[in-house]
Amino acid sequence: MNESNLLSEYKHLDLPVVKLIKIRNELDRFGFSYVLANMFDISKPPRSFCCYMHGWFWVKDFRLEDSHYYSTPKTTTIIVATEYQKKIFIKYGFTNVVAGGLPFAYVRKSNAIRKARSLLIVPPHSLRYYNLTAINDELLDFFVAEKNKFSEISFCLHADDANNEEVTSMLRKRDINYIVGAHAEDANSLYRMRKIFDYYDYVTTTVMGSHILYASFCGCRVSMLRSHQFFYPRHTANMIEKMKSVSGFADRFMDIFNNTEKLELQFPWLFVDHPINAVQMIHWANEEIGSSNLLSKDFLMSVLGWTIKAKLRALKNIALNRLNNLFN
Repeated sequence: MNESNLLSEYKHLDLPVVKLIKIRNELDRFGFSYVLANMFDISKPPRSFCCYMHGWFWVKDFRLEDSHYYSTPKTTTIIVATEYQKKIFIKYGFTNVVAGGLPFAYVRKSNAIRKARSLLIVPPHSLRYYNLTAINDELLDFFVAEKNKFSEISFCLHADDANNEEVTSMLRKRDINYIVGAHAEDANSLYRMRKIFDYYDYVTTTVMGSHILYASFCGCRVSMLRSHQFFYPRHTANMIEKMKSVSGFADRFMDIFNNTEKLELQFPWLFVDHPINAVQMIHWANEEIGSSNLLSKDFLMSVLGWTIKAKLRALKNIALNRLNNLFN
């Protein structure tokens, strides 16, 4: 990731600067451990000794293999968003599961002033190990034609796409602004996305993902653009199945992301013919993100292993798990 390129694209919003960090564990991803450290007046976040589920799992028939916890020791402490998810993990044999809300729910409202009738488009994004160019001429030309319906139109690019000259040149050619969103190795990612979603009035997307929930939580009018919905190609699903080593996951992946009929039944308000018809779903978003489950400072410090007593307990469990793996 070219940090200098990223910094040049979003100064008009005065977003937090990119602060690259080394990921030690799950709590560090997208800077969540730094959000908590700031809340607790800690200069640098200690290493954490639990798992904290990032991202929105929208499927109601959630299976353990849908996540990356299918090979995690069952004694590992895992924090999930909701009581519903907690029950599922317990059903799979996990013994230390806490409902604590998603990480994004802990990020306080920013000082951004929402711009009326502004629109943010969030396309699918590439991954470091897989280049996915999901922005095409047809999609861009649609928004160029609809510019007069909005006060501002911008694309939100994942950091791994912001340095893709093919993508950015297509946007510049049409005089469409773009900003850089989240990056897993940026300590300020969650702060940045909070400010972005506090600023834009409308958010539309062509693919399911956590951005739908986060934008709704911040009060945006979120929609899935039915006419330009992105469908993951089969080879993407096959690649992820190979990475996960979970037989049959490719079919599952295609059903989760590409089954429009099922998604429309579950989220009827999300699928619209035009982004201007989107509505706010703040109450729904608060339930999905687990706002009522946010944990206290003392409890978090303990469960994360940020106290001496909790750290010793966590190290003991790690040692026991290693011994168990050695003799089984």
